Amino acid sequence: MTKIYKANESFCVWHGAGNCDNTTSDLREALHIQADLIADGHEPVYILDQNDIVVDGPYRKRLRINVQQLTALLSSPGDEDLVGLYSVEFSQYLRDRKSLRQEKLAEAALNIFRARHGIEHGERFNIEVVDPFGRVIEADADFTDFCEGAVEKMAEPLTFFVDDAIKPGSALETVQRVASVQMQDVVGDYDVPATVPEWSWVEEHASYKHLKNGERGTWEFVLNLSCEYTGDMGRLAPVINEALSLGVSYLIIHQGT
Repeated sequence: MTKIYKANESFCVWHGAGNCDNTTSDLREALHIQADLIADGHEPVYILDQNDIVVDGPYRKRLRINVQQLTALLSSPGDEDLVGLYSVEFSQYLRDRKSLRQEKLAEAALNIFRARHGIEHGERFNIEVVDPFGRVIEADADFTDFCEGAVEKMAEPLTFFVDDAIKPGSALETVQRVASVQMQDVVGDYDVPATVPEWSWVEEHASYKHLKNGERGTWEFVLNLSCEYTGDMGRLAPVINEALSLGVSYLIIHQGT
């Protein structure tokens, strides 16, 4: 079973002229609220965490180190200070390696933490890597590349699990999650794709394209959601945010006309 911790942070959804009337400790809920406000025509709409950091695409891909104390007796007085939730800042070398899977980055994060604090997962501590949604990321111990970076304690450790953690093998848990959407369901009916701004954005940012599918020539585009996208996503923004909150890796967008 995939372990998911309950968050101990605070997220505020801002919209309009500095209105923050939606606060939650659940990042998924914050993203849902943001998507609803965007769909209702509010702009701008953005999320800030408790440290006033904007929750954007790169933020949702950050990894943290969760360190819990397992024994009442620790080997040194300083060990107690190591317990907590740590942010991880990777070196530019690792940030530039866009194709690295989360499992490899999780091992890199653990190596950085061990180098800074000299402690291991074992009898004294439970040390895990989690994403901003509280999901525990299993580290790939075979990843042995040079790892450099920094860690900084940001909060108390996560200690409680979400009751409905997703089971591997269920409909929502695959090696790589894939979702699909018809563009008409996002922007409404249209006859000429070139007149839809969202299509121009998709064509520019798609990682994969299937440009011929049967007699009608239905086109399909695949977005790799691990990429850092720029530009105006228009009405696709809440769709992509929803996919990210569900842990989707690839989003297939069908032209459908």
